[in-house]
Amino acid sequence: MPVAVGQALTTASISWLLNKLGTKDVLDFVVKWKLNDQLLIDLKMRLLTINAVLNHADEKQIDDENVKNWLDEVNFAVYDAEDLLEEISLDASDSKNGMNQVRNSIYNALHVSDSTKESIEFKISDTIDTLNPFSVHIESMLQSMIERLDAIVKQKDVLNFREDVGGKSLVIYDRPPTTPLVNRFDHVYGRNNDREKIIELLTHEESTDDRIRVIPVVGMGGIGKTTLARIVFDHEKIRGHFEMKAWACVSDEFDVMRITKTLVESATKKACDLNNLELLQEKLVENLKTKFLLVLDDVWNEKPG
Repeated sequence: MPVAVGQALTTASISWLLNKLGTKDVLDFVVKWKLNDQLLIDLKMRLLTINAVLNHADEKQIDDENVKNWLDEVNFAVYDAEDLLEEISLDASDSKNGMNQVRNSIYNALHVSDSTKESIEFKISDTIDTLNPFSVHIESMLQSMIERLDAIVKQKDVLNFREDVGGKSLVIYDRPPTTPLVNRFDHVYGRNNDREKIIELLTHEESTDDRIRVIPVVGMGGIGKTTLARIVFDHEKIRGHFEMKAWACVSDEFDVMRITKTLVESATKKACDLNNLELLQEKLVENLKTKFLLVLDDVWNEKPG
């Protein structure tokens, strides 16, 4: 029977996986081959759920053979998940090299000169995008991994593990609140098209349209949703278009009172000492009688487990 690996090592491996899910190699691979990014979100949620009970499982394994076996299953699954993400990273690198080889072969076969390469580059990219040798394999492997982790998550409930709220296992949940302030020393690349599309949606005028427009920016954690929102929020076109702007960080613990108060303070740029929800809402409505933009950042619609 396999010997259970220490909880600290398992936690470190899960932390590595969670960080790897947000790396450029993995995200570029998903975008390039048009994979279902929900699979990566699902994988992340399962890992977070398992991570939350590792401390208690480590304590119980001393007296419970079933718990020791559960930890073994966790370790084996984590190792296989590491291999899968490494495969994605390698395939991402290989696919870039492969595309360059295909491009060069096409250029050589057609005797294309350097001066005309740029004009046909996008057509070659479209052709290569249809040659997708990885997506079916990787999506199948991701789905299998999620199903495997689902089974492990169900077993944790049977074993009555306690979630380590406030302990090291849940440190990843402790996200600091976000603000609209842009770090002037940061340089963001590759989001110009997304920025312009959102600005166009926000500033597009329809004389008979007085409805509230909601523009969702969705995706797995770490891909730059908050950064993109900050850039749009601070853009000169947005500053000139809206008479009132406010920003609130929602986070996964939804608190109407806190969010409303944050929006009021963001809109007025003044501290608010009101602690009555009705009065806060009335105060917010007063500031929404003009053309306004509200950003609700860090909104979650899915819980681990």
